[in-house]
Amino acid sequence: MLQSTQRLRQCAMMSRQQEKFQKILHATFVCLNLFVAFNHAGDYNGYMVYQLSPNTSEKIAVLKSLESVTGYDFWQEPGRKTSHLMVAPEQQHEFEKRMAASQIQTTIAINNVAEHLRKDGTFRDGQKEKSNKGTRRRFLRPDWKNFSFERYLKYNDMLRLVNGVVAKKSTANVITIGQTYQGRKMIAVKLSTCDNNPVILIDGGIHGREWAAPMSVLYILQKLIDDDEVIKKLTFYIIPLLNPDGYEYSRRKDRYWRKTMSKTPFTKCRGVDGNRNFDSHWNESGTEGDPCSQLYSGPEPFSESETRALRDLITSVRPVMYITFHSYGGLILYPWGYAPDLPDNWPELHLLGKKAADEVKRLFNTEYAVGASTNLLYPASGGSDDWSMEKAGVQLVYCIELEDFGSKFEPSPNELKEIVQHANTLVQVFTKHVEENYAS
Repeated sequence: MLQSTQRLRQCAMMSRQQEKFQKILHATFVCLNLFVAFNHAGDYNGYMVYQLSPNTSEKIAVLKSLESVTGYDFWQEPGRKTSHLMVAPEQQHEFEKRMAASQIQTTIAINNVAEHLRKDGTFRDGQKEKSNKGTRRRFLRPDWKNFSFERYLKYNDMLRLVNGVVAKKSTANVITIGQTYQGRKMIAVKLSTCDNNPVILIDGGIHGREWAAPMSVLYILQKLIDDDEVIKKLTFYIIPLLNPDGYEYSRRKDRYWRKTMSKTPFTKCRGVDGNRNFDSHWNESGTEGDPCSQLYSGPEPFSESETRALRDLITSVRPVMYITFHSYGGLILYPWGYAPDLPDNWPELHLLGKKAADEVKRLFNTEYAVGASTNLLYPASGGSDDWSMEKAGVQLVYCIELEDFGSKFEPSPNELKEIVQHANTLVQVFTKHVEENYAS
């Protein structure tokens, strides 16, 4: 009887151990599947990028209908100018048939995205390190004196660069404005001598893959921080990188990652398009409700810690001007983005935008188109630019799509060096306008 009882206990114990092992095995299997599915997004072998030239509203509508279809990713959004669209291998045959049927002019811009990334890998990853120890140390730990804005930086190096120069300036302070989903500190640099001065707020990099945008904002900061005359009259809040999580993921895993990195329940897909997540006609147009879409607007407005951080800063400091930098397209855009309507002060916005574009043309012989977002592109709601004007009452608002010289998301060193100067030239014109018309 005793032996029988012991055997029953042993069997029960073995059964519980087997059950526990099976649960662990199942959980491991699920996690592995999710990991593989999640990281597969970074493999672009066989993907192609097409250059498209829709010249009518009907043709633009055909392209817009592809936004919600798996396997399509607009690098340059469909509008009156040319557009760039990345297409997965399994969609390419049907896509080419549809473009031919719609009589949309189509050429191949990149034949194989994976090969394109391999060729550009050295520059994208920070270029080859120098053999000389001293040169290598300076290369890896940049400061204002040796950094020439001919390469991209890790987020930690951006912070080091900013903290190093701000520590030397009494008119500059680094303030923490929030924390990303993955726990990275979000910062803004305040340049000010008087809190009663008109405020200009500048940000960049709300989309992870748009590397030229945060580099341009850093360059603007480099130029402004020593401009004592301007800082006497105006206060600046400068956010070099609004989406550090997405930026770092695009550096390490998936070069064309656009969104934040937040988790969405009941799906393996991550992230929200930060520039569709603001509470201005949220989820009405140019957005997607599918969490796997690059244009996913989120479960609700301001679901993202990154967009809440910008919202809270704008609400707190009440800027007279807000400028947000994106890449790419060569566009100076003003509201509205949600509809073809124009704000009451659109003549001022348009004339000032043209003045800035003319200055870039004069200095660099590069043209930027100027107009309302919807009229130059197409309706897209939930953007930071629309929200800042509609809900926060910012008077002067611009979204800048930086020029790319045909390089798309990977400008060469010389191209990047000129692009950041475009950005600074635009800000100089905008700043002078605010100084002359809004400062006392």
